[in-house]
Amino acid sequence: MQRDKLTPYVQDHSYLKEYQQELDTFIAEKITPYDPIFSLTQKVQPIPFKEIKSLTDNSTCLLQWYITGEKILAFIVSADETVKVWQSSEEDGKQLLDTVNNYRRLYYSERGKKEWINQLSNLLQTFADTLHINEIISLIPETCQRLIIIPHWFLHILPLHALPITNSPLNKVSTSNSPLNKGGWGGSILQDKYDIKYAPSCQLLQITKQRPLNELTNLFAIQNPTKDLIFTDLEVNIISTFFNQKEIIAKDEATENTVINHLKASGSHCYHFSCHGGFNPNNPLESALILANKDELTLGEIFELNFKKSRLVVLSACETGLIDLKSISDEYIGLPAGFLFAGSSSVVSSLWTVSDLSTAFLMMKFYEIVLDKSQNISVPVALKMSQNWLRNLTVKEFEENLEKTTFKQVLNYLQETLSFGDFFELEDAITVTCERIKKLSPNEKPFKNPFYWAAFAAMGI
Repeated sequence: MQRDKLTPYVQDHSYLKEYQQELDTFIAEKITPYDPIFSLTQKVQPIPFKEIKSLTDNSTCLLQWYITGEKILAFIVSADETVKVWQSSEEDGKQLLDTVNNYRRLYYSERGKKEWINQLSNLLQTFADTLHINEIISLIPETCQRLIIIPHWFLHILPLHALPITNSPLNKVSTSNSPLNKGGWGGSILQDKYDIKYAPSCQLLQITKQRPLNELTNLFAIQNPTKDLIFTDLEVNIISTFFNQKEIIAKDEATENTVINHLKASGSHCYHFSCHGGFNPNNPLESALILANKDELTLGEIFELNFKKSRLVVLSACETGLIDLKSISDEYIGLPAGFLFAGSSSVVSSLWTVSDLSTAFLMMKFYEIVLDKSQNISVPVALKMSQNWLRNLTVKEFEENLEKTTFKQVLNYLQETLSFGDFFELEDAITVTCERIKKLSPNEKPFKNPFYWAAFAAMGI
């Protein structure tokens, strides 16, 4: 641009200032009374530290990371104490970047994700060591029971809740050669010590905390619109049994126009999307959930929808929690934050593709817990409990779940509603999984590897 000596199209900037003032006035007078947070889409407004501290209490702390060009910083904010700061060495900063690059290289390998799955436990141990998670824990008050994590940069793509902590050596509990057992997990992890939820920023967390929490009485679900997620039909139909009111749009019917029209008319409290997702680094607003006929529900469209009645949005299946790793900005541009901004109180999303029967089991247990009115358990805690249940599920318990009436009823229903080819593919996939698991001893835990349960993270309240 300097070489070409380009001349600005608008030379008199006073007009631009007038237009900006007119826009600000219009937003303040016409839009803000109906949507108080719309102005945040136009201008960054910093949140005072006093308000940040008000997000904590005697049993809740904030843990916010920041990665510079040289080192890693962690800030611990509690209700009664001053902010505590931890910082790494430059060597740790380089080690973190090297480990992230290796993590992504294995994940996107042309040979598939087998090596990444096998190495996942070791990678998480390396991340824990590099981030010095035990040192950071030592700075957190002993009264803290709930931890709100605000990641930064590529930490957004990691299951920080699954980092191993003190007295948690990697115990390879099985000597089986089955892929289900490679990378076995032993010891304690961060979410064993704390109830963990994530937030894109303190500001968006503050906004979500001000919203009323509706009961989860009705379900709206998008089911396998691309028709390539084998277990999604099973997952959605099992989940639907927990709701008296439900609306499911499946496969070819889940086009952009149909989905958007239903979302605009829907007053559901729970939205479940079992589909692929993708992040567009060149145009973040074009990041999308993939629908039928290669249609997309983009982040830009999500911003325009009204999810203020929503208590929960679950973005199941594929990589719906990913962000742009080339940008050092926060997660305002991610799909989960888009649903929070549109009005939902909580969002559960996945950090990688978990195309397996284990996801159906995890979601089944999650909804069973979160919908139990007698317990009144929050979304983050319900997710934690379901993950702990799955990672400790034995072969014997797995087989018992397959014999449950609900599971059999859903299979019978799918046999009647799916095409012969689709049902045969689902039945075959279940059979293959069961045959692999039956080779293990009854007390072994086939889903102990973090691959099967750690992908899902809860954001919001």
